[in-house]
Amino acid sequence: MTKFCVDCGHSNDEVNRVCVQCGNTFSVSSLDKKPNVVTQKASSVSGKKMSLKRKVLSILTIFLIVGVMGVSFWGTKTASAESTVAKFLEALQTEDAKILSKLVILSSGQQLSENEAKAFIKLYQDITPNELENILSIEKSGKVMGLFNAHKIVVTPQDLSYYFPYDGLTIKIGEKTYSGKANDREEYIFSNIPPGIHKAEFIYKGDFTTFNHPFELTVYQKKDKELTQIQEVMPLDTVTFELQNYVEAKHNQSAILINGQEYLVDQNGYSPEIGPLLLDGSQNAQAKQQFPWGVQLSELTPIIENHMSFSITKLEAEQESAIIEQLLLYGEETTEATGTRNSKVYTTLTDEMLSAREDEIESMIYWDRFYKGALSEINLDEESIEISEDGYSVRLNAEIVTHGDEYYNSETLEMADVKEEVIVYFVFDANQNKWLVYGYSAPWNSSNISYSKKIEGSNKVYQTTRVTDEKEEQSTSRDEDENAENITDDIQLFFYQYNSMSVAAINQGDFSLVSNLITVDGPRRSEQAQFITNLYDKGITEEHLDTVVEEVKKMSDSQWKVTTKEEFIIHGVERSSEKSYRTVTIIKKVNGNWLVHELISTTEL
Repeated sequence: MTKFCVDCGHSNDEVNRVCVQCGNTFSVSSLDKKPNVVTQKASSVSGKKMSLKRKVLSILTIFLIVGVMGVSFWGTKTASAESTVAKFLEALQTEDAKILSKLVILSSGQQLSENEAKAFIKLYQDITPNELENILSIEKSGKVMGLFNAHKIVVTPQDLSYYFPYDGLTIKIGEKTYSGKANDREEYIFSNIPPGIHKAEFIYKGDFTTFNHPFELTVYQKKDKELTQIQEVMPLDTVTFELQNYVEAKHNQSAILINGQEYLVDQNGYSPEIGPLLLDGSQNAQAKQQFPWGVQLSELTPIIENHMSFSITKLEAEQESAIIEQLLLYGEETTEATGTRNSKVYTTLTDEMLSAREDEIESMIYWDRFYKGALSEINLDEESIEISEDGYSVRLNAEIVTHGDEYYNSETLEMADVKEEVIVYFVFDANQNKWLVYGYSAPWNSSNISYSKKIEGSNKVYQTTRVTDEKEEQSTSRDEDENAENITDDIQLFFYQYNSMSVAAINQGDFSLVSNLITVDGPRRSEQAQFITNLYDKGITEEHLDTVVEEVKKMSDSQWKVTTKEEFIIHGVERSSEKSYRTVTIIKKVNGNWLVHELISTTEL
């Protein structure tokens, strides 16, 4: 007869005391203890005819033995390690996550969920039995029918690390959320993650934003304790903001605005590190800038980088209107001051500009020049009105149209329309609470200027009503300037050389060609260096035709104010033109050498 092991279900001969499959020891049955009883009973009935009842019992016994053998065979087949591996591989190939989840447990003892089984199939669907053996193990797990040992595939949950130096991060993998623990390397450690390709989502809740970041997470089965690093990059970081036209003041309130909160900038115009913030453009920042004329706000700007700059270039409408009013008044006052040869009419100039205009009018009186004219209109390029990078001044492009003539006392007056294109610079005088003109010059290239606003002038005519012998009145002044006149020739040579070298520096983009003719501590040095760079970058070149010194006025033992007339040919990108300018310059005598110190004004003739 055959008997079956109750431990593994394997068949054994009746005489076996130990299972040949698993080594289990069989218990001693009553059949072994009393063999003669069975033999005697069998012999006593051998000669008798078997009754119906005995026949039925015999048949039932046979069926029972066959059933036990079938169940034993089924249990052994179903619960064996080989059968479990075969079912596992079949579930992988057919992508049957439901069956796979029943065959797999984690080494922590938890059953693999159906979603986790899907993630595992996605990663390991094509794994071979040999590859499987290298990463997984199979172990006994429970009983089948209470008799046969069951087996399960065991996978090891993994620990993941992610560098994120901020509080408030969790990760959702499938239906489970993992909080994670931060270590001393500013990493989050997420433990007990089943291997597979998961649908994952970082969830961040911070002071500045709540952020969900879905991504695909691949977790490989590893038998060692090595951490798996999550390589996902989130658009989340701290951000530093810079105000480029920052004005440093004693009580500056310039700040960055985010989510209604203000963050003051430091003395260099930089904010502290703010965040972490989203860098995907879904969050906005705004600059609150303190200027001499008041506070302005920038436009809302999407945050997309961890260093962002704000440069407020447009004036608010109220201040822009105030500047336009001052521009018109400046045009009227200039026409009146020139016509009456009286600089006292000005209310729109800074002290430096007023001093320059006084010198120009004194020159008119000295050289017997007169002017009669009226301001017709001012054409304004509204788009050109912008705040400078230093945050103190505002510039604009304008075309000043007058009807008049400048003449000598002996000449015939010929009135005509004159158009002068200028760049006008304004600063805000907080004491007077108004804008003042502190500089003007001719644009080097006016081809791109578009005048969008026309401002009507008064058309009031201004002129000198009485011609006096101003030459006699200026005799004292000429005596005082006698020393300057004695050195006019020397200054003439210097300015010719200076303008020639300036042109060479522009054409070659090399400031060093003219730098030795400019004082080190004067304002002209940085102005001319920037001017040379700008023209060279734009591809503009020049030719120096002539320079004539018109007036020299001694201001101190080492400083002179010089008025010159220069002629150039300007070669632009699209056209060339010959232009003349009248320039007022402060020069100094340093160690016996003439040096340009400051440019007061330059006017196109």
